Amino acid sequence: MNESQRRAFSALGIGPLWCARSVSACARPDATAQRTPSAGASSPLDAERLSVLPDESGRWLFIGEDLARPGLDDAAAPRADSMHLLDRMLAALGLRAADEALAFDPRALAARTAVREPCVVVALGEGAARLLLGTDAPLASLRGSVHEASVGARALPLVVSWHPARLLEAPQEKAGAWADLCLARAACEAALSACSVR
Repeated sequence: MNESQRRAFSALGIGPLWCARSVSACARPDATAQRTPSAGASSPLDAERLSVLPDESGRWLFIGEDLARPGLDDAAAPRADSMHLLDRMLAALGLRAADEALAFDPRALAARTAVREPCVVVALGEGAARLLLGTDAPLASLRGSVHEASVGARALPLVVSWHPARLLEAPQEKAGAWADLCLARAACEAALSACSVR
């Protein structure tokens, strides 16, 4: 393990994972298995609960449920914990989230992307993924691939990952979430290099 990986694991609050070589020991859970909805899940039509959290540069857009930071008088400890985890994950990538999340509004988002030109969208949680991709596929089957999201007149690479609230419930998923963010970073770098070639 190199120093960069060690820092990333430390920022995410996890250690390295080793797995026996047998396929059954490392098998992923069945993507079609029934799961109870987590705090980070929403129905595909529940867009009013979604928010958009850009990074400070505006290159990354994180879309998920309840990404707004709780106020000082807000007794939303689980939401504060999930935002703290998201901040640590972004720090491991060398990113910093903007101070305020925006309400999810497709028109406002299209206008924003025309000005700020983001390079990647990360859908956090099943509700955001289903809404942005127009599918009812389970989150597990959408992870691990770069999809395309239409935001206004632009097509942006989209990567699906677990919502931070889900990671608090199931810490064993943190390594997979880190892999998702690394995939998003690669998609962002590819989009930026494609723009510079034009």
